[in-house]
Amino acid sequence: MSTGIEADGIVAHMKDWALGSGNKWVSMGVPAVNDYGMGTGFFYSVPVVTTPGSYKRVGGISLTPEVAMAMETSRAALA
Repeated sequence: MSTGIEADGIVAHMKDWALGSGNKWVSMGVPAVNDYGMGTGFFYSVPVVTTPGSYKRVGGISLTPEVAMAMETSRAALA
């Protein structure tokens, strides 16, 4: 049973996509392009800044070993 949280996330995602994020970082599921060394061929949530109808990945983010391991675990679960 859905609690509405999923719908809230979809609405926020579409709002940022349609109106832009105002130079604020938001997480968006976009095609993976070896983000954080995780490979390609799937969609993954990464930090982006959006303008109406487009997005730009936020670069230069350092990951702690714990975060990198959690991300790899998540990626492996998608495979």
